[in-house]
Amino acid sequence: MSRIDRIKAMFSRRMLGMQLTAVVFGLFNVTSYAPFGIFIFSIVSPLILLMILTGRTTINFDKKQLIVFRKKEQITSGKVAFYLSWLYGFAFFLGGVHWIYVSISQYGSAGALGGIAVVLFLSAALAIYTGLAGLILWKVYSKSGHSHILITALLFPAIWVLMELARSYLFTGFPWLILGNSVIDGQFAALLPVVGSYGVSFILISIVSSLFVLLIAETKIARAVAIIFIMAIFLVAKNFSGILWTKGLDKKITASVVQGNIAQDEKWKLENRIPTIELYYNLSEPLWKTSDVIVWPETAIPSFYTLVEEYVFYLSQKASAEDKALIFGIINNVDHTVFYNSVMQVGKNTGEYRKQHLVMFGEYLPLRQFFSDFLDFLGAPMSDLAHGKTGQPPFETAGYKAGVSVCFEIAFSGLINNMAGNSNFLVNISNDGWFGTSIGPHQHFQIARVRAAETGKPLIRSTNTGISAIIDADGAVIKRTKQFEQEVATASFMPRAGNTPYVEYGDLPVLILSLTIFILTVTISYKRKKSG
Repeated sequence: MSRIDRIKAMFSRRMLGMQLTAVVFGLFNVTSYAPFGIFIFSIVSPLILLMILTGRTTINFDKKQLIVFRKKEQITSGKVAFYLSWLYGFAFFLGGVHWIYVSISQYGSAGALGGIAVVLFLSAALAIYTGLAGLILWKVYSKSGHSHILITALLFPAIWVLMELARSYLFTGFPWLILGNSVIDGQFAALLPVVGSYGVSFILISIVSSLFVLLIAETKIARAVAIIFIMAIFLVAKNFSGILWTKGLDKKITASVVQGNIAQDEKWKLENRIPTIELYYNLSEPLWKTSDVIVWPETAIPSFYTLVEEYVFYLSQKASAEDKALIFGIINNVDHTVFYNSVMQVGKNTGEYRKQHLVMFGEYLPLRQFFSDFLDFLGAPMSDLAHGKTGQPPFETAGYKAGVSVCFEIAFSGLINNMAGNSNFLVNISNDGWFGTSIGPHQHFQIARVRAAETGKPLIRSTNTGISAIIDADGAVIKRTKQFEQEVATASFMPRAGNTPYVEYGDLPVLILSLTIFILTVTISYKRKKSG
């Protein structure tokens, strides 16, 4: 086929229908996450992708029908399979992480066009994982002979999770929009402390595969097995509901989160430093008598530690006199040469946590000699920070141990698991003011709730502009603030001891299961191709 013929084929009615279907349902998948919470699309959207790859679904322009099951629209090459899967992923990530545009266009020198370019590039790069998953799935499907439906159904959850894990760890990782996060308000949330969000992703895509068999399989036995499997998953999730895997300790503690709501473009201005410090102090003044721990957001004190060391000492004296703990974010410039995004605790017990997992180009610069000008383009004010060490001890807070993290770190389940294993509750401070009124802060808040449910530990979350909250050990919200308001939220919770199965074993079980299925299905399909 000539290049002109290939271009014509890409714009044929059949291909346009398949491309439109991929884009539409990629976008629909975004609505399964916060703030929308339309859970059904976490099932329907991947199902449509699977149907596209196996030639079962397209938007048909000829008959003006939206979805056509059992209609053969076979993909004829791996390139097309990759492209359609990539297109699905591109639409999904474009809809899901477009909020990055706000920080780049409004707070950097890149402007609107620069913000659009960065979002398009990131979405295109992340979609490569989806494209690879689709390519592998199509190749196995096309080589599996008469068993293609069963083998494809087995492979789909495995390849989906492997690509989620790869996206979460390779190139520093971007564990955002993990499918399992979408269940936090539903029945499957009970499985989070057992198998984690990646394990729940595997379960959800297993349901998708079962529906695929139910719709496509020709035999009654196959369809019956699919129905039984789906029912069994729902039954297991129901039986796990209400189980608390960690043990409540002797005494509740009362925590307050203080949300200053400082505009991002005003936060770091020198003339606003003292007013900001005074604001947090005044909002906290009534809390010393009622709260065991008071938590301010990330860089609540918008200064280097060495410039406000006397004020921090004063806060420590105040907290000690009241027998309370104050936790806040600040940039610690050790020896005036090394800078850390730090969390400090003052009072009778002091502590410091230094952020380990920094945001590339936002907080640290790889290959500085090549990219130094790029930081100014992005508008990152603290973009040459040092990584904190792994294995930092928890804070001794109000008689218990608190595992502390900063902002984006809450998205890394392995990191939070390590903290939770030695802690009785979790603390996460953040500044989502970078992302304005977009859906980004809602997704971030949802992820924090998932971490609480996975670890079985309550979580205190304090942010600059919201959403700040006290979250219980099952991910339920005890008390929260509204966005973009100066507000304090106070609530009591029970610190907990022990670990959930997920904290004990992490993602290793689902990784081994997915790799085993992947190797077996690929091996079987290629052997059948040769024997055929």
